[in-house]
Amino acid sequence: MIRFGTVSIVNHDKGTVKVHFEDLEDQSAELQVFQGRNKGTKQYSMPQIGERGLCLLVSNGNTGMYLGSGYDLPAPVMSNAGEGKTITVFSDGTQVIYDEKASKLYLDCKKEIEVVCPQIKITGDITINGNIQLNGGMNATDDVVAGGISLMTHKHSGVKGGPDTSGSPV
Repeated sequence: MIRFGTVSIVNHDKGTVKVHFEDLEDQSAELQVFQGRNKGTKQYSMPQIGERGLCLLVSNGNTGMYLGSGYDLPAPVMSNAGEGKTITVFSDGTQVIYDEKASKLYLDCKKEIEVVCPQIKITGDITINGNIQLNGGMNATDDVVAGGISLMTHKHSGVKGGPDTSGSPV
C-alpha cells in the first residue's frame, strides 16, 4: 500500500521514522528510511519532523519504508536548479552544487571545511582571496614572488662586508 504522511518522530541511530497519516489520524510503526545505498559505499540522509513524504507499507500492517518527499508549493524546487545539476542545501545554508554541463563543483560552506587525508594533490592554478596560515615547511620548485620582489633574483641595497646588515631588497 502507498500512502502519504508527515514525519512525526525521527530515530537517527536506527535510520527509521514514524509517520502521522492525517486522513486516518493514525501514526505508523517505525518505518525504514529509504537510502540510495547501504553496503560498501553508503549514503545517509534523514528527513526532518514535519516533512511530508511517500510511504510504502506492507498490506497486513503499518510497517514498511519511508521513501522520501517531493517538491510542492510549501517546499518548491530551488531557484538555481536545472538540467544536469545535483544540489544539496543544508539547513544552515551550506550548499554543494555540481553542474555537469559546466563541469563545475561549487561549495559554499557557512563555517569551516576540514579535510583529513595523508596527501592532497591539486593540478591547476589556485587563487586564494584571504590569508594563509602554514604550520609546517614549504618547498617551491619555482621562484616565490612577494610584493613584486623575487625570492631567487632580488638584490639588496647598502651591501657592506663584515657583520653589517644589508639594506632592503631592490
